[in-house]
Amino acid sequence: MTRTKLINSISELIQHINDQELLQLLYYMHIRHSSAKSGELWNSISPEQKEEVLKAYEESKNDENLIPVENIFKNK
Repeated sequence: MTRTKLINSISELIQHINDQELLQLLYYMHIRHSSAKSGELWNSISPEQKEEVLKAYEESKNDENLIPVENIFKNK
């Protein structure tokens, strides 16, 4: 997916979010990510959490395990 297409898709998803808390969470996640140093988050989690992240990443390679983004951001 191109950068422009990604930006448009993200913008469209955000426009359809009616949950104020979710919007604030996305905003704070972006701010935190923008100010974080490379590897800071990874270095702050436990070995067990790292193992879970890596396991989830491997599972995500199987399309059957993926959840469509439309289902994630459905209106409540």
